[in-house]
Amino acid sequence: FKEYINHIALLHQTISMASQIRSDIASSNHKYMAHQIALLYQSLSYANMKGASFKSQIEEHFPTIKKVTEESQAPQLSREHCEWLRNITTEIIESCTDLTAPSSHYIQPWMDVFCET
Repeated sequence: FKEYINHIALLHQTISMASQIRSDIASSNHKYMAHQIALLYQSLSYANMKGASFKSQIEEHFPTIKKVTEESQAPQLSREHCEWLRNITTEIIESCTDLTAPSSHYIQPWMDVFCET
C-alpha cells in the first residue's frame, strides 16, 4: 500500500508541475520558467515512468530557456519554446494518466478491487 501511495503522490506532483507550466506559458513574464522546468525534471526522475525520453528532451532545451529567463527582468520565451513546452507537458500528463503504462503496476491491484464493486 505504501508503494501505491508514494507512486500516486509522485504522479500527482508531476501532473501538477506540468499543468502549472502549461498555465504559465500564457503569462507575459516567464522569469521562473527555468525553475519550474527543473522541478518538473526532478519529479520525472522520481516518478517511475518513461521519464528518460522526457528528461532528454528537457536537457536539450533547458540551457536556452535558462539563458532567456536570466537575461531580463520580464523575460518572454519564444513561440517555439512555448509550443515545445505545451507539447511536452501534454505528453507528460497523458503518460501519467495512462493506466496501461508499465508504471501502473502499482495501482493495478486497486483497479481490480474497484472494478469488482
